Order: sequence, then C-alpha cells, then structure tokens
Amino acid sequence: MPDLLLIPGFATDLRIPFLRRTRPVDGGFSAFRREVGQGRADVFRWGIAESVPLSRAFSLRPYLQLYQRERARADMPDVAERLWQKMEQMKPATVFCHSMGARVLLNAARRYGLPPSVKRIVFVQADMPMDEPKPKAFAACRVQNLFCPWDPLLAVSALAHHVWRAGQRGWDVEGVENLPFALLRPFNLHTASIRSPRLRHAFAKGQ
Repeated sequence: MPDLLLIPGFATDLRIPFLRRTRPVDGGFSAFRREVGQGRADVFRWGIAESVPLSRAFSLRPYLQLYQRERARADMPDVAERLWQKMEQMKPATVFCHSMGARVLLNAARRYGLPPSVKRIVFVQADMPMDEPKPKAFAACRVQNLFCPWDPLLAVSALAHHVWRAGQRGWDVEGVENLPFALLRPFNLHTASIRSPRLRHAFAKGQ
C-alpha cells in the first residue's frame, strides 16, 4: 500500500481549452510523479471539475467563483468522510497538503481524527489563516509548514480574507515546524513547490 498521501489544492480539476488541462494522476504534485507511478504515493482528489471557455479565460471572475465554490466544498462533511475513509484504507505514514487541501485535511481531522499510521503532516503553501488552531488529532504527529512570502495566489487570498495565510508567513501555533521554501519555478508560482524536485529530495531525507 502507498505510504504517502497527497492532497492537492485549488483548481486541480480546472480545464481551459488550448491553455490548461486538468492536473494528471499526480494531482499536480509532479515532484512525486515517480512515487505515484510506482504505487508508493496516492492522491485524494476532492475538487470541482470545471471548464472555463476560452472567451472567459482572461477574466478573473470565473476563477474567483470557482475559488468560492471549492472553498465551500472543502468544508463539506462528505469530503471529510471520504478523506478519512481513504486514510483508514491506505494507512499512510505521511500526508502532504497543498493550498486549499490544507483546509480539507483540517476538517477531516477535526471530525474524525487521524489514523495511528499518520506520523508526519506537511503543509505546502497552505491557504489557511496563519493563526488557524491546530486540531487535537495532530498532537501525535510531526507537523511541518512550508511557506514563501511571494506566493501571488496567497497574497490575493490574504487580501480577500483580511488575514495572512500560513503559506505566506508561517503557521503561528505551537508544535509546528515552519520552513521557508523559495518558489522559483516559472508560470505558476503557487504550484512551484509541488512541481519542484527539491521538495521530494528534501523530504525524502526527513528534513
């Protein structure tokens, strides 16, 4: 069974004709494409399948609407239950969450706890308040939070919610290891970390 569970974030299943395909089987975590292909990692997909026509591709409105819909979906009890069931079946040792995927895991942990198999949780560019309370279920896990101040999508989220995001400034709660992770890959800085081989190399060594 896979011992690594990957929870992708916002717009994983967004499609724009000629410009953007939905994320492949790795859910956008191309840093772990090899592990997914070898069956050593699995992906929990929870997002909304959406197609934006080319005529609206350069307008902000469809993406803001999708953000609101996916944020509401991340809070739905059925999503939390599905994630819990997947973790119970997989029994992963490590869980990686990206962006809004952090919200999905937090909700599942608060409703159902975590399987005893989970020893490590890594948040990557987490789209959640930097003072978000830590679930009690995390007490027995090593919790790491990767952040970068120049994440543009999190900057928009911070403006919308009037609070810094944990993926920008760090998660300001006790018992969390906050680790800076520079976003360097082009075209979409918000996903640069989960596309970077640096992520796999660093955390394969248990940084």
